[in-house]
Amino acid sequence: LGLIGWQGIVPAKAKVMTMRMTRMMTTELIDVNEVFSRINPNKMSHLLSPKIGQIAIELSNETLPKGLKWLGPSIFESLKADQIEEIKQLQHRMIKNITIDLQKNVDKIFDLEGLVVEEMVADKKILIDLFQKCGKKEFPFLVNSGLSFGFLLGFIQMVIYIFYDKKWTIPVGGMIVGIATN
Repeated sequence: LGLIGWQGIVPAKAKVMTMRMTRMMTTELIDVNEVFSRINPNKMSHLLSPKIGQIAIELSNETLPKGLKWLGPSIFESLKADQIEEIKQLQHRMIKNITIDLQKNVDKIFDLEGLVVEEMVADKKILIDLFQKCGKKEFPFLVNSGLSFGFLLGFIQMVIYIFYDKKWTIPVGGMIVGIATN
């Protein structure tokens, strides 16, 4: 059906619909600040810490000049056990502090609306699937009621045309039916 019918309207209006949906969720259902305040900074640090060493090696490989690539891994290999432990404690404190800072400044750092809108606009199928899942029970009613009301209104329009034979009655009647059903 292209841009005609809900199958076309949903993708065409994805940005506006997603913005409204996200605003409603974040003003009436979810408090983003409250959700982020539930994150335990210590637990976050314990979850992320094991990955930091590997990320540091990958980062050094990407950013160090070609002749110094060997330096990244060799720095970690030459450290003593107590130095490694000190780095792990520092890394734990950093992740914990970053999490606390994120919690304090979540509105400045995390744009939930922008993220959701960007993803929904990029992949409109997600929004279409959402509509289909949410409206699964309602869509048959809409189809059946559209058929019934369309037949009834068309019949009334036909009767008017039979008794009032003017060429403009069909388009005007169609416009009235369209306004009434939308």
